[in-house]
Amino acid sequence: MRFLTSALVVAVAVLLSVLTACGSPVAPKAPTSTSGQPVPTQKMAEKPLASPTRAATAPAAKGEQIVHLGGTGLISDAPFYIGMEKGYFKEAGIDIDLVSFASAGDVMASLSAGQLDVVGGGINIGTFNAVARNLPVLVVADRAYLTHGFDGDIWMVRSDLADQIKSIRDLKGRKVAINAASSPLVYMIGKALDKNGMRLQDINIVVLPFPDMVAAFKNKAIDVAIEVEPFVAHIEEAGFAKAWFEVSKETGPMETGVVFFNADWAKKNHELANQFMVAFLKGARDYYDAMRHGPNRAEVVRILTKYTTMKDPALYDKVRWIGLNPDGFVDVASLKDQVAWYVKHGDMKEPVAIDKVVDNTYLEYALNKLGKYKK
Repeated sequence: MRFLTSALVVAVAVLLSVLTACGSPVAPKAPTSTSGQPVPTQKMAEKPLASPTRAATAPAAKGEQIVHLGGTGLISDAPFYIGMEKGYFKEAGIDIDLVSFASAGDVMASLSAGQLDVVGGGINIGTFNAVARNLPVLVVADRAYLTHGFDGDIWMVRSDLADQIKSIRDLKGRKVAINAASSPLVYMIGKALDKNGMRLQDINIVVLPFPDMVAAFKNKAIDVAIEVEPFVAHIEEAGFAKAWFEVSKETGPMETGVVFFNADWAKKNHELANQFMVAFLKGARDYYDAMRHGPNRAEVVRILTKYTTMKDPALYDKVRWIGLNPDGFVDVASLKDQVAWYVKHGDMKEPVAIDKVVDNTYLEYALNKLGKYKK
């Protein structure tokens, strides 16, 4: 990014090799499928990605078709895990081969290379560059949507500065932490600054992995950060910093994570992709109900502790759950606004054709089967 010093750029390059688009609380490791076999990635090989080879998982039942699904163990992948655990994919005639990654970048690389059929991915400048390069990816459903009350991206201010930093204008000259130079947090901060007549150059950007922000607040190395759960809850409990406000307060409702299909796979397996979406949407609605403290919350928490990196059931009552659309539609206006911001600030040369990569065909099929969500 243009606002980073050369030294910081070097640090960012190192950090990007271990961070997801929105950070990861686990150390990078070779991704594995449910077969237990490593899956090659761009970072694991010196040559371009080849078609993946996997040992067979447990044989699919008669009539079932295998879908290779990539995930990162984050709560935003909940619809996948719920669908697997509750048998929604099996009901749709699908046998899921779950491939677990520590890095969202590797997930997207494997999807683009045709090694994966479906992934949960983040929205960031890399996503838009992939669209600009005409990589075979389709955005087919929402999986992480920040709205008031369901926004896990939180502005935090150091506890001893809470009485001094009360508005965005008070950030001038302050050290503000983000997790990566390519992160959507750059847009989140930029939008807030724009609205208050400021620029990125008015603050001091510090790039840190989300887990390291805990110690940085404790040691007074940063003043403010945009942090994510479960680290927000940990920092608040420790008293190092206070939750200031939700990101969506300044950005407006924001699309941060979506379901991607490999476009070539979807074209060749249209009916299979349709059935996948039916199962996904069932899982998404179960998550949505649990998010709103529905009667299924305990069941969903049990599933999430099994599949995600958050293993303590009690933590789910402390963290802020990330929202999603129970009818699955992506907020295209939010995506276009993010693109426009990057273009305006010189991070992209020209807008990309978002409308060409968002494909609601599969959602429409699922909604015809399931009907619209009813509260």
